[in-house]
Amino acid sequence: MKYENGSFYYNKIMGDSNQSCKQYFHNRWIAFLDSIAMPYKNALQLRVGNHLRPLLVYWGKALGSDMDDDLLDEDILEIAICVETLHKVSIIVDDLIDHDTKRHNKSTFHIQYTPEETIIFAVYLMGKAFEKISLLSQKYNRLTNTLNDIYAKTLQEMARGCLSELTMTPEKLYDYENIVSIICKETSTLIKNSLLLGYLTNFPQNFEVIQIIEEMGDKIGYLFQTMNDLEPFCSAANLIHHKGSLNMDFEHSRKNIVLPYIYASCSIREKKNLLKSEKKNTEEILCLYEKYNVEKTIKSDIRDIENEIEKYFSLLCTKDINLSCLIDFQKFYKNIIDIAKERLNSKSEEPID
Repeated sequence: MKYENGSFYYNKIMGDSNQSCKQYFHNRWIAFLDSIAMPYKNALQLRVGNHLRPLLVYWGKALGSDMDDDLLDEDILEIAICVETLHKVSIIVDDLIDHDTKRHNKSTFHIQYTPEETIIFAVYLMGKAFEKISLLSQKYNRLTNTLNDIYAKTLQEMARGCLSELTMTPEKLYDYENIVSIICKETSTLIKNSLLLGYLTNFPQNFEVIQIIEEMGDKIGYLFQTMNDLEPFCSAANLIHHKGSLNMDFEHSRKNIVLPYIYASCSIREKKNLLKSEKKNTEEILCLYEKYNVEKTIKSDIRDIENEIEKYFSLLCTKDINLSCLIDFQKFYKNIIDIAKERLNSKSEEPID
């Protein structure tokens, strides 16, 4: 892939001016929260975050359009709000399940209010989002079923992933394929479909581009989640600042991609000890992590995934797509990855939500 110095789309989507998609979306998201006629509109957890997924909607729109198209179109904004709503619902429920007290160093929803209110408010927010999607589907006649279908399936996949995680047997904690399957449902689904929802508002569409977006989205989601799962092992201080405590997911029988790597390296005796232990011994797992230099193995695999993603970018170059935007989108992707790596290798507190 040949790189150029173009940055029109990067500035348009990620710039600091009020006319950038990032700032425009943030202002309208706050306005959406302010419109909620109940005290929960003041929830701290709903007002923080970097809006990664709704920004992917704008990138998807731009990839299939030309420079004259209006990225601040109200319909694109509504789709982006629906995407952010789904993400916020997932994290307030996830933090409730994990008993996390903070996110971005702010009180989580169930701490600011109650667990019962968290569940009912999550249902309320999803109702608001589906109302918006229904109105959009009526407006985009050629997408009448597509928008509803993608959004509903995204919600279902995320819920299926969470249920699979909550019902894992001890053996499944160390099953690599099982953990990857959950990551694809819980993390990758929303990442790839955010980009896809934006792209599908264009006409005409390219089926091959859609397929590449889906496959690349799966890889990017896996990459993000793998680095996220490494944080308790590599950057404990940063995690404590971000979430209020050192939350080792595996202590609560929750997924962490690091565990299958540790298990694969262990001796037969060590594997038996891990499987027979009902409550995970954090100290033992950390010792095995260090003993087998698991971090080196995972980071090597991360580099392989990055190389695969680069191939998807190169493949997109050969398709009917906005090449100037693609160059800037790759810049955006690399910046996000660099921030995630910095969190693993330093005490940076830059949030990737």
